[in-house]
Parts: sequence; C-alpha cells; structure tokens
Amino acid sequence: ILLLLFFFIGKVISVSENSTGANRPAVVTITTKTGNVTKTISILQKKLSLSISKANFNLAGSKATDSFTVNSTGVSSWSVSSDSDWCSVSKSGNNVNFTVSQNDSGNTRTAVITVLFPGTTGTVCVTQNTPNLSISESSFSYDWRKNNGEFIVDSNISDWEVSCDATWITINRQEEIVKFDVAENGGDSRNA
Repeated sequence: ILLLLFFFIGKVISVSENSTGANRPAVVTITTKTGNVTKTISILQKKLSLSISKANFNLAGSKATDSFTVNSTGVSSWSVSSDSDWCSVSKSGNNVNFTVSQNDSGNTRTAVITVLFPGTTGTVCVTQNTPNLSISESSFSYDWRKNNGEFIVDSNISDWEVSCDATWITINRQEEIVKFDVAENGGDSRNA
C-alpha cells in the first residue's frame, strides 16, 4: 500500500495503492465548524506506469533462452506467465527470462508472455520459426571405385543429425559440412 500523507490540523490522509489502471482524482474538503471557511485539497493519484523493454521476439527453430526488462513506478508485486508449454518463464528482479524448446511442430508458433500488475497488464509476443534445413547437393553418382564426397547443410537449428542406411558408406559430420566415403563396389549397382 502506498501512503500519501498530508498533515493539517493533526489529521493524516492515507491513500491506498491505485490498482484501477487509470489516474484517479479526489478532493478533500475542510470546513470550519461554523461553516464560514472552507478549504480544499486536490489529490491526483497516477495510474501504475508499466514499461517492457521489448514487446516482440522472433526466434529460430532451435531451443533458445532470452530475456526482457520490466520497469514500473513503485510496484514490485507483479507476476509473469506464458500461455504455451513450450515457452517457460521466470522472474528475476526486474528481468523476465524465458526459454523456448526446439520447434518440432512443423509450423511457426507464437507464445504470449503476460506481465500482470495490479490494474494493468503488459504482453510480450514470442514467435518461433519452423526449423529450416536445406542441403547443397541432393544426389551423387559414382563408378565402382572407392570414392568420397561432401555436402553442406544449412539450418537455423544446431541439433540436426545425419545418418545413412547403407553399411558401405561412412559419414563424418564437421559442423555444417557432411563428408562421406563410399567403399569400392565389387558387384551390382547399388543405391543409398
């Protein structure tokens, strides 16, 4: 509770916290017992001021952590929540930290983080893109001899895997470059 103190004729005026979401005025009237003299005191209690450092986040498809800052005038009792289970939030002082899991949904998705103050709310929109995966080459052809090759994987996520269904091909991933060795073929044509 915020207290606004006025001392006059030994009286104290207490003003409770403004949780209405709007500025609120009041007039205190002081009148003598005979009614000859009247004085007024105007009181304007401002609404809670809330600011959020960043209202929108656009993230890649991989797991990520980010944060934003919440500033308010005189109120420390606020809470934060997320409307999506893939976006977890926590409050640390004036900071809100959030973590998004990798987007395996196949679609771009959006979470809304709500900052709730007495009488007002703020929202932050977190958009997470679909994981993107492209390769520099999609087909290779070799004669019967032992060979090797490589291709580049371009992705907005880092935890992708590469595998092969053929035992005659050995794969070695080096960051975004995938190198492979093809064993000599002593028989019929083969595909992998």
